[in-house]
Amino acid sequence: MYVIELGVMMMLGLVVLFMVVRPLVKRIVAADVIPALSGGGVPALAEAHAESAGATGQALIPAGSGAAQLIDVAQIQGQVHAQAVHRVGELAERNPNETVSIVRQWLSEPVEN
Repeated sequence: MYVIELGVMMMLGLVVLFMVVRPLVKRIVAADVIPALSGGGVPALAEAHAESAGATGQALIPAGSGAAQLIDVAQIQGQVHAQAVHRVGELAERNPNETVSIVRQWLSEPVEN
């Protein structure tokens, strides 16, 4: 009986290792690799980048750092999301009857568990 319990615990340990620990380690390693590849050395401050960025506070972040790149990507994704929401709003304003019917259909759908 003890051998079976030990085998089950080893299997659970392997599952946790491959499903939780491995992705976390990959993220940590990938986060360290990105600044090393983009900077090449000690990154200079982004004073020139601050002129194009305006008063967004990015002048305090090094230009070649992974954080600055992630912030830029997040801003672009936010702009794309805002444009998509704006387009949906325009479609809803142009077609109010269809919008109401779609919302009623969503409300009448049964909840799936």
